Amino acid sequence: MKSYEVKMVKVMFSPKSTEKLRQETEDEINKGAAMGWKLFKVDFEFASQSGYIYSYIIFEK
Repeated sequence: MKSYEVKMVKVMFSPKSTEKLRQETEDEINKGAAMGWKLFKVDFEFASQSGYIYSYIIFEK
């Protein structure tokens, strides 16, 4: 059984993409909390080559 669960949210960069990424990340955190997981860490990354921004959400089960 895994002790941690990692979720990734990927959004194409645009003028309003940071708000979209924030909302989708918040939704994933709420889903994990509803499943009884504890939030461990959230990281954000901008991949300038691909034009995407990412959030990585790590939950402790």
